[in-house]
Amino acid sequence: MITQRKAIFGGGIAAAAIGALIGFGSASAVASDTSVVDVASMSEARSEQDRLPDFLAAGPQSHEGIDPASTRYQGAVEGVHYWLANDHLGQLCIVSLADGPDQLSGSTCGDEEVITENGLSLGFTIFATELEYRAHFVPDDWSLRGSNLNSLSPNLSVEVIPEGSESVSSPTITDGQGHSVELDALETS
Repeated sequence: MITQRKAIFGGGIAAAAIGALIGFGSASAVASDTSVVDVASMSEARSEQDRLPDFLAAGPQSHEGIDPASTRYQGAVEGVHYWLANDHLGQLCIVSLADGPDQLSGSTCGDEEVITENGLSLGFTIFATELEYRAHFVPDDWSLRGSNLNSLSPNLSVEVIPEGSESVSSPTITDGQGHSVELDALETS
């Protein structure tokens, strides 16, 4: 099952966001101190930096279903911050937050069946900067390669693409058995 979540805005509407593709987890609730996915990026002990900002953890801008006690900060690329998290359905999620007054935030989650076939991706465009951001999660035994990738952790990489750019090639994903995996399920609007 893929769970798509809408973008959440603080101040004004400055971007379009979509969550797409893939997920990982089981259909049961999980304890917040354990990951539903056995991957390097979720296995470290939590630190203060791993916490979502309060307005994303609770309140009108929170991401419904995300377990705020499970989040792991992965890093930032050009002012957009990324976390991996579990949700209350046992899925793995990517959560993003862009710097700035609009506080653009988005998330996407997926279950084990989908993620083992495709990975997990979140994409959106910030119109004010005319940049498209695509975050890609892959399991530990997969590889993700591309000339335009910023690696934030062993499992999460981000592409930043000028809007309308036709010269950027898609990254190559290889699963644990050496098979190529397509990113054709990710579309941005």
